[in-house]
Amino acid sequence: MATRRLLTRREVERIVRMPRSSLYEEMTAGGFPKPIRVGKRRVRWFEDEIAAWVESRDRAGSQPDGTGKSSG
Repeated sequence: MATRRLLTRREVERIVRMPRSSLYEEMTAGGFPKPIRVGKRRVRWFEDEIAAWVESRDRAGSQPDGTGKSSG
């Protein structure tokens, strides 16, 4: 059985190119994978769930700012 890799918040922020506040807004809206608690003050996300979320955003043509347009 394969082990699922866990990502820190900083790793997730870097992958999805969003600050912490936006991650939690996305979770509240129900569109972002919820983390698992691994300690009193530590949470982690499953790498495969984050990758699937990024892929779904890419397919939909959305940018991390949620506009569907690039910011450049």
